[in-house]
Amino acid sequence: MMKRMVIVAAVMAVVASSAMAASLVNIPALGTNVATQGRAITPDGKYVTGVSSSTSGILTSEQGWIWDATNGTRAIGDPAKSNLSGGTGIGYRTNPTTNVKEIVVGGRESGGQYGVFLSTDNGANWGRKLVTSGTSPASGPTNSIGGGGTTGDCWFGWTDPAAAYNTVSKGTGDPITFVNGTKSYSTNGMGTANGLSNTGRMAGSRKSTSGLTQNYWFQNSGTTGLTENSFNGLDGTKVGMGQAMSGDGTKVFGYSHTTADQAAWYPYMYTISTTTTTALPLLPGTTTTTGAAGYVYGASTDGRYAVGMDYVGMEKAVLWDTQLGTVTDLTTYATNAGILGAFTGNLRRAYSVGVNGLGQPVITGYGYAPSIQTGYTGFVLTIPEPATLSFLALGGLAMLRRRH
Repeated sequence: MMKRMVIVAAVMAVVASSAMAASLVNIPALGTNVATQGRAITPDGKYVTGVSSSTSGILTSEQGWIWDATNGTRAIGDPAKSNLSGGTGIGYRTNPTTNVKEIVVGGRESGGQYGVFLSTDNGANWGRKLVTSGTSPASGPTNSIGGGGTTGDCWFGWTDPAAAYNTVSKGTGDPITFVNGTKSYSTNGMGTANGLSNTGRMAGSRKSTSGLTQNYWFQNSGTTGLTENSFNGLDGTKVGMGQAMSGDGTKVFGYSHTTADQAAWYPYMYTISTTTTTALPLLPGTTTTTGAAGYVYGASTDGRYAVGMDYVGMEKAVLWDTQLGTVTDLTTYATNAGILGAFTGNLRRAYSVGVNGLGQPVITGYGYAPSIQTGYTGFVLTIPEPATLSFLALGGLAMLRRRH
């Protein structure tokens, strides 16, 4: 009996300790701005980049910023210090000369080009490198950088509507230089460049000759070329959109139609090695009244976690665990954990996910916190690692049964 009580106490203590690690913090706007969005997070969940805006709706008059999720300090955001109008990618690389791990941030600049910022001192100081000039590149809304920090390489992606091509740029060396791998849209119209991996693979799309947007992933080999690879969605056709790429380059996440529903969009995971497309689960009550059951926006390095939104009468930010085959309503999770705080308008979109040193998903995106600011409010949410909690609970029960 005493041993059983000790086991119960031990299991409950670990579970309670893990639950206490749950946290939800808001990202305040810059200066007099009224809206923020967290767009991308480093693979380890330590740093976030995104946008801050003077308007409460769709973000315009944007300013880019970089936020330290550990202590809440910013390093870029003042227009006098930076041309970044919207941070859409953040990662690491190791400087090949100094062996120092650098933070790398990218996004569109106020002049219309795509720029990169690097810091060698954890964000205290930044250097700016221009990757494009003279055109109007559009990077993906989230995760437009691939950089795990283990090598001197990092990757950047954008599409250029004016020149009609997709680009995956490789950054390397000291000082950093860039080699742009491009692929023309040819005569098929628009393409898109979205999530990047640490291996130079990018999720995106191209249009077919009939004008239909199709699922694609692209690969930069480190030269000026860019190979393209189309794949089938959930309905067995290529129609859809690649939105996110796992950091290791093994999985593409996006949306497509299904065999049963050729009108609405549904979230999927595509495994490159097996060429299989798997439906991601949906929240109960998910509808397609707006044309989409759900979207995926970001994925973790190993592809275990993906984040996005399901539509349940409104947008609801979600976390998918592809290992457990589950979907979690992040607003409900935060409410049950007692950490929702000011986000009474709920968490709307989860844009990017990292995994911290404890194996816990760290998620950024935006919701509504009307008591803090009138527009969108960016957030960083850390939750206990689901498999660990399940293992502890099941293991504890099994031990109890054996000792009963």
